[in-house]
Amino acid sequence: INTTDVALVTYKNKSFHIQKRYNINASVNHVLPYGDSLYFSTSNGLFISDKYMSAKPVKITDEDNLLSQNIYCALSHQNEIFLSTNNGLLSYSKKTGKSHIFSLSD
Repeated sequence: INTTDVALVTYKNKSFHIQKRYNINASVNHVLPYGDSLYFSTSNGLFISDKYMSAKPVKITDEDNLLSQNIYCALSHQNEIFLSTNNGLLSYSKKTGKSHIFSLSD
């Protein structure tokens, strides 16, 4: 597996087996299983795939391009995903598809 790949791996008979593998051209920092999806926090933004990785993960984009930065970690709460980045904390709404960056006044 390359450093820019994501893979679905199983463990059987004391060894790991790669079931599926996709190159997303980004280093993965964190994986958040949420509902039926996997969210990949990467050096090149936020990616999503179904939990079986039946297709290559898709990069989530937003109109302000906030989700295209280095994302270290993701946590979920209700219908929002909170993301830590090198530019601060932001949230992504699964319901609306919009993102919000938090400031000190929040």
